[in-house]
Amino acid sequence: MHSLKHPSTIKSFDQWYQDVSSSLFLGQTNYDNQRVIGDVDKIRYILHIRVGKFENRYSIHLRFIENNMHLLRLDVGTGHSNPDGTHISGDHIHIYVSSEKHAKFFATPLEKSDFPNLNNLADALDAFLDYTNVKRRRRNGTDSI
Repeated sequence: MHSLKHPSTIKSFDQWYQDVSSSLFLGQTNYDNQRVIGDVDKIRYILHIRVGKFENRYSIHLRFIENNMHLLRLDVGTGHSNPDGTHISGDHIHIYVSSEKHAKFFATPLEKSDFPNLNNLADALDAFLDYTNVKRRRRNGTDSI
């Protein structure tokens, strides 16, 4: 999770980021997948956003390209029932744990300190990128979000 990651195509990512940042939750939509690559380990990921048909209901995913499992998925505006019978009534997060057989199905409530403003998709995306250590490179080669 904490390893540094960068978009594979900065120009495409910048346009995608601009589109997401200007979103007004105007109905169900999917934002095109963006490819992200681990800086040191070269693990390839897909960054994806799905906005539901209800206001302030969305999910942001960072998935492994190799097997489509979520490294992290943020779900806002909906609850989740875990396989062990526990229920989360609100916003939650799925974090991949390789040692658990059904890790992708387990969710935990969000720490508000990690995601302070979920009412705004742009703010939530910024927090998600910080949490997963995805950085955009400026044209001069320095890292920035």
